[in-house]
Amino acid sequence: MAVHPKGETALKNTNENEIDIQKEWKNLQNILKSAANERLGTIKRRCRRKCLKIWDDQIKQLIETKKKSYKNG
Repeated sequence: MAVHPKGETALKNTNENEIDIQKEWKNLQNILKSAANERLGTIKRRCRRKCLKIWDDQIKQLIETKKKSYKNG
């Protein structure tokens, strides 16, 4: 199979072009993320579940009792 001389150089430069494209893509991503962050800001994620720092058997028993009383109505 014969390859045109211009085609050979294009094939050799393919890897270099892919690297350049990846660099440009990363650069574009960073620009868009920083612009969005400037304009929109960020929020802190909050723990949806409030957890007791001290959890012992007494608290566990109280919660079980509470759940049983709700079920019995």
